[in-house]
Amino acid sequence: MENIREKIAIRFPETEAEWAEIIKKQCEIFGDGADFYDDLYIWAGKKCTLAAFCDGATVGAVSFPEITYPEKDKVYTGGYIFAAWVAPEYRGNGIFAALMAEAERVMRERGYDFAFVVPAEEKLFSVYEKMGYAAKVKNGFPYKASREILREYNPTDDIYMLWKVYSRVNGTFAKDMEFFNHTLQVMEAEGKCFAISKRGYVVYTPCYDNTVTVYDRMENGKLRESGKSAVRALCKSFGEKTFENISFNMFFEPTYPVFKK
Repeated sequence: MENIREKIAIRFPETEAEWAEIIKKQCEIFGDGADFYDDLYIWAGKKCTLAAFCDGATVGAVSFPEITYPEKDKVYTGGYIFAAWVAPEYRGNGIFAALMAEAERVMRERGYDFAFVVPAEEKLFSVYEKMGYAAKVKNGFPYKASREILREYNPTDDIYMLWKVYSRVNGTFAKDMEFFNHTLQVMEAEGKCFAISKRGYVVYTPCYDNTVTVYDRMENGKLRESGKSAVRALCKSFGEKTFENISFNMFFEPTYPVFKK
């Protein structure tokens, strides 16, 4: 693949066929269902995903849906680096770096304050750090907890309250009830459960030792990161403000060790 980088065009997808190819490859690489990406693009719009094309083939993509980080005197806007990939046979040609550079250019152009990424694999931290993602964001998810934090979840009585609370805390992926219902279904298909806690909600998986693994927990309007705090995400600032204290959930269990004695 000599001079492959010269053949690469990075742009927003333009046709339904291009979107179908992107979703197909994302499902193959990340293991998600097509419905998840259909709903994501319906909510986030199709101007938050850039793709790399080579001779008409889709060889990579990166999404950056808008997120917000509120502080007392200002609400900061950023892009959440999501579903970033390059086809295996095209890796090692600088395509991923080019995708990220163009995504950051678009985010800066839109006036975003930062870009945020949660690497799924430990080896990916150094990749993003070399791109300037210097702010190490710590997080206490996932962690083990007693089943006492739960009560039985009643869909009929709890669904609206759960959606209202969940969307307020995690507005990125819960803008409407239909999408929220789909989010519940996706989580359940992955073996995760939603429950109402005594003063909020919990996303968890049950364990055999009468405990639960908690991926997301909110009580009294705040996330409860009760596990051992460790670096789970990275952030790149586009201005003077640093973003090292962002609170965020952890819907998936990373492939690197988390529960250390």
